[in-house]
Amino acid sequence: RPSDLIHPECIAARCFAPEEGRFPSTRFRDQIQLAAMLKLGMKDVGDFTWDDCIERSENVASVCRGRSCHDDECVELANSVLKLMEEVETKQQITVRQRKRLQEVEFLPVMTRRPKYYPSRMRWCGSKQKPPIAGALKLFRDKSKNLVGSTQLVLDPEIKSGIVSKILQVSNKPPPKIIIDQLIVALDSCRQSVDDSHASKIVVEILQALGRCEQDGELQIGDFLKRMGDRSWIPVDRCFVKPHQLAFKWALSRVSPYLFQVPDELQKVKTFLMKCGVSESFKTQDFVKVLRRILEEFRGKRLSENALDCVQKILLNEIGRWSEDRRIELRGEFEVPLLSNQGELVLASHLVYNDTPWIQAFPQQDIVYVHKSIPPFLAVELGARLLREHFLQKFSS
Repeated sequence: RPSDLIHPECIAARCFAPEEGRFPSTRFRDQIQLAAMLKLGMKDVGDFTWDDCIERSENVASVCRGRSCHDDECVELANSVLKLMEEVETKQQITVRQRKRLQEVEFLPVMTRRPKYYPSRMRWCGSKQKPPIAGALKLFRDKSKNLVGSTQLVLDPEIKSGIVSKILQVSNKPPPKIIIDQLIVALDSCRQSVDDSHASKIVVEILQALGRCEQDGELQIGDFLKRMGDRSWIPVDRCFVKPHQLAFKWALSRVSPYLFQVPDELQKVKTFLMKCGVSESFKTQDFVKVLRRILEEFRGKRLSENALDCVQKILLNEIGRWSEDRRIELRGEFEVPLLSNQGELVLASHLVYNDTPWIQAFPQQDIVYVHKSIPPFLAVELGARLLREHFLQKFSS
């Protein structure tokens, strides 16, 4: 019957295989014959409905499962149905039932191959999807691949039809929970090697997305920090650090691996990071904590080259530039470590500054001198004793 046939040159024809027997015989395909059959009821693209689109999408799902189609075949079949939907959408309003059914049908191709830049240690969720198709509600657009790729399926980027978003409502904005799942995968993958610029870039993109979620009221900071637990999760200087190790304003930029300035690419989410515990600028106790931490790490040992550099930066470039009143106030609140002439970090009260350099120094078992790089005013104001005071106290007792 002509009403069972489809015009072989219309867009809808791409949705049908020759073996389905829906096209006129090749003997009846000149334009006059095709025009006559249209008058007798042969279907043209304008005769198709949303229910036809549903039937064709179900056919694509069936074909992909039955043939074990490759990715390219699935893309071609899906694009044919989407083209038909574009035509139908201009003429008919889709019902709630029809939209729901189209969203359920697993006919959309999945991005099975990870992007070339994607870190090899991070799993790619779509790589094991067999057959490589899924329903609209189980997919995210490829623009979100760095936010979801390790935990969720991503729509093949060759699917570019606007129907995907407008009618099928494939999401381009994953919810915070899924973004945090991706963040955890990225962080866990970097435990053995933090020198992975691609992983760092993905984490930056994730944090920017979470910042937007927080701004939109979709993310609770307390819930986020609870999921982070004891992880270091902010990328900076080829490593990951915790919020208390960062500040937005700091002249020294970094004292690796202890304190850092927030990198430029995260300045956009300042409000989010500050709610998570990042400071506008470091406070006195932050510098003291670093010095005490180094003291514990190297107790009784010479400092490493990196630790020595950190200590000198904090003492000379930071605390040394404070006002005298602020340094004296610091001494009253905290017992501050200083650098000794033996290259160790020692509490200032246990050190002596040689204020009689014209007298030849001689070894004393009970004396540990302040390192020569520490200025006398700084050593004394932070609690070191002068050599003359040491001897006066020693010989007067």
